[in-house]
Amino acid sequence: MEVKTYFKPEKVKLSKAQFKKLAIKCFERDSYTCRWCHRQYQVEQHELSAHHIKLKSRSGGDTLENIVSLCLFPCHRDVTDGKIPNNFKN
Repeated sequence: MEVKTYFKPEKVKLSKAQFKKLAIKCFERDSYTCRWCHRQYQVEQHELSAHHIKLKSRSGGDTLENIVSLCLFPCHRDVTDGKIPNNFKN
């Protein structure tokens, strides 16, 4: 009988500074536009949030493929509260 070993790969935890750099790459990729309401923001406005598509609590990672740009209010809040479906794709 063959015994298979299963393991969960370790997730790399980014520092706040590293995640901020990743978020900026996300905002640049999305042209500083909210992926839900499509409102475009200026770089200096700081009105966007990097939202995890697959939540970190559900094994989602801090990767560019797993985050999208959402405006802080109301879109990010509404996704977090379950008012908007979290079905974003990159």
